[in-house]
Amino acid sequence: VNQANKDGKTAMDMAVQKGQKVVIEVLKTDQSKIFNLMTQQLCGVRQQKRQTEQQLCDTRKQKEQTEQQLHDMRQQKEKTEQQLHDMRQQKEQQIHKMRQLKEE
Repeated sequence: VNQANKDGKTAMDMAVQKGQKVVIEVLKTDQSKIFNLMTQQLCGVRQQKRQTEQQLCDTRKQKEQTEQQLHDMRQQKEKTEQQLHDMRQQKEQQIHKMRQLKEE
């Protein structure tokens, strides 16, 4: 009877150990799946980061181009204003000369 109890206990111990091994394998598999998912997420986040950095770089370049265009437009405005000023002076000089000629 004692031997049967021992055999039964041993068989039960073996079943428990086998069950624990199965649980451990399942946990390892689940951990592996979780690790793979987290790795994929990390990869996606890194890719998003690279895209965002590229967009930031492109935006900075666009800003520089816009500032250069604005600078060029201001210079053109100054030139145009100077030309207009010169033309007004020229007109005034011509009017003055015409008046002098009339008086003579």
